[in-house]
Amino acid sequence: MPGVRTVWLLGSDRSLDVLCEALRGEGAEVDRLGPPQVQSWLEQVNAGQTPSSLPSLLVASASLAWAEDGRLLRTLAERQPWRFLPLVVVADAEDPTLCDRSYDLGAAGWVVIPVDDVDAHEASQTFARYWLRTTLLPEIGPAARL
Repeated sequence: MPGVRTVWLLGSDRSLDVLCEALRGEGAEVDRLGPPQVQSWLEQVNAGQTPSSLPSLLVASASLAWAEDGRLLRTLAERQPWRFLPLVVVADAEDPTLCDRSYDLGAAGWVVIPVDDVDAHEASQTFARYWLRTTLLPEIGPAARL
């Protein structure tokens, strides 16, 4: 398994709190971006700016991913190197329509984190183990930024 993975959690939903704890438990470096930070970041993405260090995985709350009719998903799907990074949408309930639309726009997954604390904890641990232990995540280097 590669070294420490960086995961960006996008949104402020409660389900991301539990997920953050599980990802850190698997050794990930987790950065949280609330709606104002995501708005600023998307402006930078649209301007063609890329940070010096990219995350290995993006995780967005469904409410944030689908704000402004999916602006986050649409923007990342159109921009390099972002379109090569896996983005998983996290929801607290099933929504087949938004799930299908998320996949249509390039999401790597749609995961339901239950509202119940015990189930949320278990689902979050399963998510963290899957994405950090068993999934080979892309290594996006400087060449991909051109």
